[in-house]
Order: sequence, then structure tokens, then C-alpha cells
Amino acid sequence: MDANPARSKPGVRGLQSLRSRAVLGFCLLTAGAFALLFLAASFLLRQTFADMQRDITLHRIDQVIRHIDQVAMLQQRSVLDNAVWDEAFHFLQGKNPDFLTRNFDPKTGWTGQDAILVFNAQRMPVAKCFITRDLEVVEQAPSYLDLDAVRQGGLFQVESAGSSLVATPEGLLILSAYPVMRTDGTGPSPGWLVYGQDISAEWFDELFSLTGVVASPSYPPQPFAEMGLQQGELFKLDALGECRIFYPQGSWYDSEGITVYLEFLNTVGRGPAELRLSIPAEVFLPARTLRRQLASLAIVGAIVVALLAIVLVDRLFLRKISVLGREFDSLAAGGDVPRRLPVRSSDELGALSQSANSLLESLEAQGLESQVQEQLLAGILDSAAEGIMAFRALKNEQGAIADFVLVMSNKAASRIVGNDSVDMAGKSLLGLFAGNLSEGIFERYVRVVESQIPQDFEVFYHQEGIRSWIHISAAPWSNGVVVTFEDVSARKRVEQELQATILDIEQFNRAMLGREERILEMKAEVNQLCSRLAIPKAYKVDSLSNET
Repeated sequence: MDANPARSKPGVRGLQSLRSRAVLGFCLLTAGAFALLFLAASFLLRQTFADMQRDITLHRIDQVIRHIDQVAMLQQRSVLDNAVWDEAFHFLQGKNPDFLTRNFDPKTGWTGQDAILVFNAQRMPVAKCFITRDLEVVEQAPSYLDLDAVRQGGLFQVESAGSSLVATPEGLLILSAYPVMRTDGTGPSPGWLVYGQDISAEWFDELFSLTGVVASPSYPPQPFAEMGLQQGELFKLDALGECRIFYPQGSWYDSEGITVYLEFLNTVGRGPAELRLSIPAEVFLPARTLRRQLASLAIVGAIVVALLAIVLVDRLFLRKISVLGREFDSLAAGGDVPRRLPVRSSDELGALSQSANSLLESLEAQGLESQVQEQLLAGILDSAAEGIMAFRALKNEQGAIADFVLVMSNKAASRIVGNDSVDMAGKSLLGLFAGNLSEGIFERYVRVVESQIPQDFEVFYHQEGIRSWIHISAAPWSNGVVVTFEDVSARKRVEQELQATILDIEQFNRAMLGREERILEMKAEVNQLCSRLAIPKAYKVDSLSNET
């Protein structure tokens, strides 16, 4: 097995690698930057083209409305020319009954109108003439034209022309009216002449060729509020009054273009006159395509810029860092031979190499000093007569101390236990001296570590081939215990011999004390006998030396 871990150290891979992190970071940074730029450019592009499209759309809507209003204006001039006419005046007076046939029949004198109506001074219809598509003349009004509604509407003005719109299944019917008068302008007006002109498919085709807008009728009229439409601009017209625009909620635009609705307020009949306009989004839709192309270019550009940035950073920084890392590994695997890193540049990496060399010099000096300190400490420990052992605690899954590992020991310890300290280092306490558990020594060590209070005790150890009295001092040390011990068997033998001598002396002393007490008792009995015989006492009972 290789003793130097630096030589067998695996290379840095995955996201732990600085190169991988740099690649990922530049990719994310570039993608984020391009995403922000794209969003900003896309927003500005969309907003700019949307505003342009809105202006173009409003211009085209205005064109459509003005074209319709222009038809009404031309019709007003036409009805004015024919209402100030003696024949029309006499017709309303009942003097010219074939007026309509002679002047408005397509076979004789058709003026191009689709409907000709004559109302008297009480606004009641007195004559009707409707021209069909086959240029046939009928008097029956179409179902969408309510003459009572026309009569009650605001079409009839006293001294000027008036115009109104009627919604039809195919488009719009423009009605224009003017008071009938004599050619010289004398006499009160007996009624009104009304012209009607259809705006339908053919007219819408012409409108499309002029404006590019597809117009179609919204018939029957729709409730725009229920359709989810929002009201837009209001246009003022010369002949037809006011017109409002309605847009769909949200975006105007779909894949086919822009759809808006027109509602003419100056109308008569069953409901407002409405048109549906489909306007091509010739500015906005190409802008949307351009935005997609811009997004594709942004993605490609982000990839290219990211790759270029990665290559540039790799050449300028990462390769140098990799070389420096390999030199560090080589330096770490160099053994005891002092080496230094080459300083290849004057930039930050060169400064890092110089700092590493300074650190190596400092570490070498510290290593030498540490070796001296270790030798001094080993000398001090080995010179001690007591055995010294340092143990590190081993804990189980529950956090309780299960054993101790020998970290170091001195020569005296090896001599006392009869083992080599090199062989014991790194081994467990209970593996070396299992008797520590049965003798209660292990439990004392555990209490020292847990309570952090030293203990001092003596024990007769007769395990692992040892039969000695051992004096042990245990003190807490970091996450373990330091044990100082000595063999006190000789002292114990002297103590035991001394204890036996003391016991013998105590027994002799007790025996001598008993004899003296018996002599005193006998002297006391002789004195008592002397007293009975009435002779003087023979002894003093408190001392053997007072015999008479």
C-alpha cells in the first residue's frame, strides 16, 4: 500500500471540478444574459410593431368608414338633385302619376338606386319602387326594411338632406332623403324623396381591392358586450353620424390577422347596422416571424458566445490552474525531498505559487520544530519511572463509551505491562487488557471522561500474565483519558510485612497487660486476708515494686 495519500488521490471530477463549474456557470450566465436581451428586444420589437400595426389598422378602418360615408354623401347629392324638381312636386300633389315609372324604371330612366321611396308631408309612404338584381321593379319592400321604422326615424329633415343605415343580410342599405320642392323653390314641401342603395358583396369586393380589408355583414346584429368585445375608437362621419369600433378582448391578432367590428349609430330598422372587418396584420405577423427568427439566432449566438467564453477562460485561467494543481500534487507526492513550485507568471497565479512556496518554507520550519518538540516530549516521557498511556474514547451508536484506543505510551508503561509500545499503539484497551473490565478499571476510566474529574486508586491486577499491585492516576484528556501508573508490589510487600509485625507486637502487648492485671488481683486478695487476720497489709496493689 502506498504510504503517501497524495499519490493515490483521485482526480476532481463532476461538479466538484472547477472547469465543470466554470463551464456550467458561463453557460448559465450567457443563457441568462441572452434571455434578458432577447426578452427586452422582443418586447420592444413587439410593442413597436404592435403600435405600427394599430396605426395602420385604424387608418384602414377609417378608409372603410369614409368610403361608406362617401357613398352616403354622393347619394345625398343625387337625391337633392332629384327632389328639387317640379315633376316630383307635382307627383306628390297627385298631378304626375307615372313619375316613378318614367324616371326610375331600369328600362327607361334608371338612376342607379336600389330603392326609391316617396313620403308625404305626414311622413307616410305614398310610393315604393324596389329594383331587384335582375333589374325588375317591385313594390314589395324586403323583409329587413321596416317602413314604419323609417318613418319614425331621424331620416327626414325639414331643410336638409338626411341619411341612415339599415342592416341587411348581405351588407348595408343606405337611405338618403331630401324635402321635395319646386324648381324655383316656391311653396311648402309636400313630402320627401328617399333613395336607397345596397352595399353588398360586389361593393365589398371593390372595397377590398382599394383597401385590402375584407368586410362582411354582421346580421342579425350581435350584442357586442355578450360577445366579450371591448369598445374602441369613435369616428365622426359627415353623412352617417357616428361609428364605433369594437375589438376582441386581449390581443387583436391571430394567425389570420385582425378582426374588428363596426357599429353605425345612425340607423333605422330592427337593430344597429354592423360590419365585421378582417384586416391582414401585414406588419405584426411578419414581426412575430422575425421575433422567432431572432429567438433562434439568440440561442445560436448564446451557444457560440458561451463556447468562445469557455475556450477563452480555459486558455487564460483554467489550464493554468490545472497545471498548478498537478504541480501541487507532484509536490505533495515528493516525499522528504524539499521542493518548490515554479513561478511561471507575474499574475495572481504566480503570486499564489510564491505564497505556496512561502507556506512550504514555514511548514518545513514548523515541521523541524515539531520534530524537536516531539523528541523532547518523548525523552521526557521515557525518562519517567511511571508508566504513561493516553487513550482515545470509542463510542457506540447510542453515544456511550464502548472502548478506548491507545494513542501513545512510554517505555516505562511497556516495561510494567511487559509489552512493546509500538505493538500496542492503535489497539483497543479491552483488546490489550481485557481484565480492565472485570477489575472495574474500565468503568473508572469512563467516569473520568464523562465527569472530567481525575481519579487515583490502587488495584491488585492478576490478568494477562500480570500479578502486581498497580497504583493508577487517571485524568481527562480531550476526548479520552491519560493514565499514569506504577508497580507498587514491593511497597505493598513491605507494608504487609510491617503490618504483620505490628500485629505480633499488639498480641504480645495484650498478653503482658493481662499478666500484670492478674498479679494486682492476687495482691488485692492477700491484703484482704491480712485485714481479716488483723495484720498489716502486705502489698500496695497499684504497683509490683511495693512489696513489704
